[in-house]
Amino acid sequence: MVKFRRLSIEELRELEQEFINFLVVNGIEAKDWEKMKQQDLQRAEDMLDIFSDFVFEKIFLKVRFLNLKSAKKIYSYQCLEDKFVCVSAEISAQSMLDLGNLDLQNYPIDQKIFKIETNEKSYNLPRALELFILTQSGAEISDGTIFKKLCLAL
Repeated sequence: MVKFRRLSIEELRELEQEFINFLVVNGIEAKDWEKMKQQDLQRAEDMLDIFSDFVFEKIFLKVRFLNLKSAKKIYSYQCLEDKFVCVSAEISAQSMLDLGNLDLQNYPIDQKIFKIETNEKSYNLPRALELFILTQSGAEISDGTIFKKLCLAL
Protein backbone atom coordinates (compact mmCIF):
# COMPACT_ATOMS: atom_id res chain seq x y z
CA MET A 1 0.00 0.00 0.00
CA VAL A 2 1.36 3.37 -1.00
CA LYS A 3 2.26 5.73 1.87
CA PHE A 4 1.88 8.98 -0.06
CA ARG A 5 0.46 8.60 -3.57
CA ARG A 6 1.57 6.89 -6.72
CA LEU A 7 3.48 9.13 -9.09
CA SER A 8 1.57 10.08 -12.22
CA ILE A 9 2.63 8.79 -15.64
CA GLU A 10 4.06 12.25 -16.42
CA GLU A 11 6.05 12.29 -13.16
CA LEU A 12 7.33 8.78 -13.82
CA ARG A 13 8.42 9.82 -17.32
CA GLU A 14 10.43 12.68 -15.83
CA LEU A 15 12.03 10.25 -13.38
CA GLU A 16 12.61 7.46 -15.89
CA GLN A 17 16.35 7.14 -15.27
CA GLU A 18 15.87 7.18 -11.49
CA PHE A 19 13.23 4.45 -11.84
CA ILE A 20 15.56 2.33 -13.98
CA ASN A 21 18.27 2.73 -11.34
CA PHE A 22 15.75 1.82 -8.63
CA LEU A 23 14.81 -1.37 -10.49
CA VAL A 24 18.47 -2.31 -11.02
CA VAL A 25 19.25 -1.80 -7.31
CA ASN A 26 16.33 -4.12 -6.57
CA GLY A 27 17.68 -6.76 -8.96
CA ILE A 28 15.18 -6.15 -11.75
CA GLU A 29 16.57 -5.79 -15.27
CA ALA A 30 14.64 -4.34 -18.21
CA LYS A 31 13.54 -7.75 -19.55
CA ASP A 32 12.42 -8.79 -16.05
CA TRP A 33 10.42 -5.57 -15.67
CA GLU A 34 8.63 -6.13 -18.99
CA LYS A 35 7.86 -9.71 -17.99
CA MET A 36 6.63 -8.60 -14.56
CA LYS A 37 4.27 -6.01 -16.07
CA GLN A 38 2.67 -8.75 -18.17
CA GLN A 39 2.73 -11.72 -15.80
CA ASP A 40 2.63 -10.25 -12.29
CA LEU A 41 0.85 -6.91 -12.54
CA GLN A 42 0.33 -6.66 -8.78
CA ARG A 43 4.08 -6.95 -8.11
CA ALA A 44 4.77 -4.35 -10.81
CA GLU A 45 2.26 -1.98 -9.21
CA ASP A 46 3.84 -2.63 -5.81
CA MET A 47 7.23 -1.64 -7.26
CA LEU A 48 5.69 1.61 -8.59
CA ASP A 49 4.24 2.31 -5.14
CA ILE A 50 7.56 1.61 -3.42
CA PHE A 51 9.39 3.87 -5.89
CA SER A 52 6.76 6.62 -5.43
CA ASP A 53 7.16 6.47 -1.65
CA PHE A 54 10.95 6.58 -2.06
CA VAL A 55 10.69 9.72 -4.22
CA PHE A 56 8.35 11.52 -1.81
CA GLU A 57 10.43 10.56 1.24
CA LYS A 58 13.49 11.98 -0.51
CA ILE A 59 11.68 15.22 -1.38
CA PHE A 60 10.19 15.80 2.06
CA LEU A 61 13.44 14.97 3.83
CA LYS A 62 14.85 18.16 2.28
CA VAL A 63 11.85 20.44 2.96
CA ARG A 64 12.50 23.06 5.63
CA PHE A 65 9.70 25.58 4.99
CA LEU A 66 6.10 25.56 3.71
CA ASN A 67 3.61 28.37 3.08
CA LEU A 68 -0.16 27.99 3.06
CA LYS A 69 -2.04 31.06 1.81
CA SER A 70 -5.66 32.07 1.69
CA ALA A 71 -7.18 35.44 0.85
CA LYS A 72 -6.96 36.78 4.42
CA LYS A 73 -4.37 34.58 6.16
CA ILE A 74 -0.99 33.01 5.54
CA TYR A 75 0.61 30.25 7.54
CA SER A 76 4.35 29.93 7.16
CA TYR A 77 5.87 26.78 8.64
CA GLN A 78 9.40 25.96 9.61
CA CYS A 79 9.55 22.16 9.45
CA LEU A 80 11.98 20.99 12.10
CA GLU A 81 12.83 17.35 12.77
CA ASP A 82 10.32 16.93 15.61
CA LYS A 83 7.82 19.78 15.18
CA PHE A 84 6.41 22.62 13.11
CA VAL A 85 7.01 26.21 14.07
CA CYS A 86 4.23 28.28 12.54
CA VAL A 87 4.04 32.02 12.06
CA SER A 88 0.71 33.25 10.75
CA ALA A 89 -0.33 36.64 9.47
CA GLU A 90 -3.95 37.65 9.17
CA ILE A 91 -5.64 40.76 7.82
CA SER A 92 -9.14 41.93 8.62
CA ALA A 93 -12.04 40.71 6.52
CA GLN A 94 -12.70 44.30 5.46
CA SER A 95 -9.21 44.75 4.02
CA MET A 96 -8.94 44.96 0.26
CA LEU A 97 -5.65 43.01 0.31
CA ASP A 98 -5.70 39.43 -0.95
CA LEU A 99 -2.87 37.50 0.69
CA GLY A 100 -3.36 34.63 -1.73
CA ASN A 101 -2.17 36.81 -4.59
CA LEU A 102 0.10 39.21 -2.70
CA ASP A 103 3.87 38.89 -3.10
CA LEU A 104 4.74 38.98 0.60
CA GLN A 105 8.45 38.72 -0.13
CA ASN A 106 8.33 42.28 -1.49
CA TYR A 107 5.46 43.66 0.62
CA PRO A 108 6.12 45.51 3.89
CA ILE A 109 4.82 43.60 6.90
CA ASP A 110 3.30 46.10 9.32
CA GLN A 111 1.63 45.05 12.58
CA LYS A 112 -0.93 47.83 12.04
CA ILE A 113 -2.24 45.88 9.03
CA PHE A 114 -1.39 42.30 9.99
CA LYS A 115 -2.18 40.34 13.13
CA ILE A 116 0.86 38.08 13.54
CA GLU A 117 0.95 35.03 15.78
CA THR A 118 3.29 32.13 16.32
CA ASN A 119 2.94 28.64 17.74
CA GLU A 120 4.51 25.21 17.66
CA LYS A 121 3.04 21.79 17.05
CA SER A 122 4.61 18.35 17.32
CA TYR A 123 4.05 15.98 14.45
CA ASN A 124 1.19 13.53 14.99
CA LEU A 125 2.30 11.41 12.03
CA PRO A 126 5.73 10.77 10.54
CA ARG A 127 7.24 14.11 9.46
CA ALA A 128 7.25 13.37 5.73
CA LEU A 129 3.60 12.30 5.81
CA GLU A 130 2.52 15.47 7.65
CA LEU A 131 4.37 17.61 5.09
CA PHE A 132 2.78 15.64 2.26
CA ILE A 133 -0.70 16.18 3.74
CA LEU A 134 -0.05 19.92 4.02
CA THR A 135 1.08 20.12 0.39
CA GLN A 136 -2.00 18.19 -0.70
CA SER A 137 -4.12 20.81 1.07
CA GLY A 138 -2.42 23.64 -0.83
CA ALA A 139 0.82 24.40 1.02
CA GLU A 140 3.82 25.18 -1.16
CA ILE A 141 7.44 24.37 -0.49
CA SER A 142 9.30 27.58 0.33
CA ASP A 143 12.82 28.89 0.78
CA GLY A 144 11.90 30.38 4.18
CA THR A 145 11.93 34.03 3.14
CA ILE A 146 8.33 34.69 4.20
CA PHE A 147 8.76 32.75 7.45
CA LYS A 148 11.81 34.83 8.38
CA LYS A 149 10.12 38.08 7.34
CA LEU A 150 7.08 37.32 9.51
CA CYS A 151 9.32 36.40 12.45
CA LEU A 152 11.10 39.73 12.17
CA ALA A 153 7.73 41.52 12.27
CA LEU A 154 6.74 39.91 15.59
